Amino acid sequence: MKVKNWKALLYFLKVVCPMSWRAVVCSFCSSALKAAAPMVTLVLSSRLLASLTVRASVERILLDILALLLFGTAAGVLQALLNSRFKIRMDELKDNFTLYVGKRLMKMQYGRLESPEVQDLRQQALLPILRWGNFEFVFQEFVPAFIGGVITAAATIVLLAEYKLWLVFPILLTVTIHLFLSQIQNERFQKVAMTVGKVERKLDYYDSVTNDFTLGKDIRLFRIDKILMNKIRELNDKEVGAFAGLFYSAAVLDFWETLLVQVQIYFVYAIAAVDLIWKTISIDVFFRFTGLFINFGNSLFQFMNALVNLYSRSRFLEKFVEFDEIPVETDTGRECRGEAQPVEFSHVSFGYEKGKEILTDVSFSIPAGKAVALVGENGSGKTTIAKLLSGFLTPTAGQVYIGGAPLFAASRSSLSAVYQDFQLFAFTVRENVETDYAGRGDMWECLDSVGLKEIVGSLPEKEETYLYKSFETGGTEFSYGQGQKLATARSLYKNAGIILLDEPTSAFDAKAEYEIFRDFRRLIDGKTALLISHRLWSCRFCDEILVLSGGRIAERGSHEELMGIEDGIYRKMFLAQAQYYEDSAEA
Repeated sequence: MKVKNWKALLYFLKVVCPMSWRAVVCSFCSSALKAAAPMVTLVLSSRLLASLTVRASVERILLDILALLLFGTAAGVLQALLNSRFKIRMDELKDNFTLYVGKRLMKMQYGRLESPEVQDLRQQALLPILRWGNFEFVFQEFVPAFIGGVITAAATIVLLAEYKLWLVFPILLTVTIHLFLSQIQNERFQKVAMTVGKVERKLDYYDSVTNDFTLGKDIRLFRIDKILMNKIRELNDKEVGAFAGLFYSAAVLDFWETLLVQVQIYFVYAIAAVDLIWKTISIDVFFRFTGLFINFGNSLFQFMNALVNLYSRSRFLEKFVEFDEIPVETDTGRECRGEAQPVEFSHVSFGYEKGKEILTDVSFSIPAGKAVALVGENGSGKTTIAKLLSGFLTPTAGQVYIGGAPLFAASRSSLSAVYQDFQLFAFTVRENVETDYAGRGDMWECLDSVGLKEIVGSLPEKEETYLYKSFETGGTEFSYGQGQKLATARSLYKNAGIILLDEPTSAFDAKAEYEIFRDFRRLIDGKTALLISHRLWSCRFCDEILVLSGGRIAERGSHEELMGIEDGIYRKMFLAQAQYYEDSAEA
């Protein structure tokens, strides 16, 4: 057995146990009582049998019966109490662990979170813990088996010192054989589980698709349900096939385990029966010794089973250690700098894969309080620059500076943004706008700036109305365009010194887009702004325009300067959209 597996287990316990020390205490107390009760009952029963055999006084027999009944009742009541408390504390422990994992995922460096390798690692790390019952096994199976084995072994050695203690060795031999067989089975399970982990991640995705009502129209219109069902069926067949051979080998192992246990029992009974026949022991001693031996053998089997199982599960926990060691961002708190700050990209390059750069040696600066537009064809690297400025990605070369200092996670408190793939939550309108920055601005003024004041004011609960109907039947369903406006209001409300607008009007109609950019200067007044847009008409409000092409800045200058470049990229793009801009302005 490898040492690193046990280190992974100890690491897991170090993380988990402080989450609910009451669960740990309840598990140990319940396990100790569960292990000790049969031993005490066996001794008391043997004592009663001895009293009956020698025809002791009625008072002695009644006292033995009373002791047996009182202990059984007290042990049963206490065990039931501990079990009920343990279930509550186990729920608390699992809830706290789920919160711990959720917090780490929300704090994990964004670039790593996007990686398929990290997503597979997350599945392999958490699936055995959250779905395969690692919590329950450790505290409900291994701990009882461990404590039971220790207590039973100690009691056996003490109580059998006067009898044939050498009988322990044949029992240890059968347990060793069983341990060897169990190890083989767990090696097989380990290989199957690694395969199933990746299958489960895909199944989780397809399951989320089938349950996502927002995808219902596309699924029905394009008959995607057949593709989904085929993919799910294929993965299910793969999973079932992987487990089929494993379950067969497990059945074979169970047969040999049962046979070994029976051989052990028959052997102990045969030895004790011979002594009873030769009258070297009495009937009560026969009863007590055979009970102790069999209990010892069963406890040892259970302990070895749990030990091997724990070793196997600890190998899964290596993935948890690897997952838990992925760097996370430090908590930036609620501090937010509202004053404008300069932004600089200095010789920045970035690529998700080595040798496949999206950006190459990009350098530009935005003076404090100025607005710069970033334009380019799809795939030119605009959104990558947005993620780099947000601190979600780290340059593979070069540096991003905020206020003259290298950008790090805490710098995000000085940045507000409307992303192209913005997200709203099933919270109230107010919570979606204010988020964790309540008190930093005037929510109604921000809603008015984006044309949502009247709409929100007409809702049944006004700003306390929930978005969507996921949890509240009275929730409101905003259109995509209204949702983008709300995301813009959220960005304005944060009142950060730097504002990033990544296609902020992609869902707006022509009139709404014209009104937003007509007031663009007022909305970003005193802020440092980076506008990423396909709508080149909107860039005319910026101090400078950067044109990306092939991951590099190909052109830069004001609208008039770029239009003066005869064969310029910007000029060609602008003229191609000119008729659209004219229609939008007239509207």
